[in-house]
Amino acid sequence: MLTERSSNATYLASFTPALASTTRLVLYNNEAKSAFPAMRGAVTLLGTGSPRHKDGPGLSAEFDEPGGLSIAYRKLCIADTNNHATRTADLESSEVATLVMNGI
Repeated sequence: MLTERSSNATYLASFTPALASTTRLVLYNNEAKSAFPAMRGAVTLLGTGSPRHKDGPGLSAEFDEPGGLSIAYRKLCIADTNNHATRTADLESSEVATLVMNGI
């Protein structure tokens, strides 16, 4: 998975091969957005934009400076930097949860 950084945004090449050349998943302003560079537009998928920590449905979830993305097992994994947490978002339901790792 190719990731690139540009100023205040992190881009992850689309995980949908048919859309890979036309869309990017972007972390910006405490939100995850689907960006369409050719159309100069974006749609918020996850987050309210408020710098807090809150799990729940995608558009009501809150992040604080998310800085990295990965996809595994139909989950989007998000490095939520200022919350010192790894967050997951289900790719089908958009439900956001904090990954709990016991014994580490």
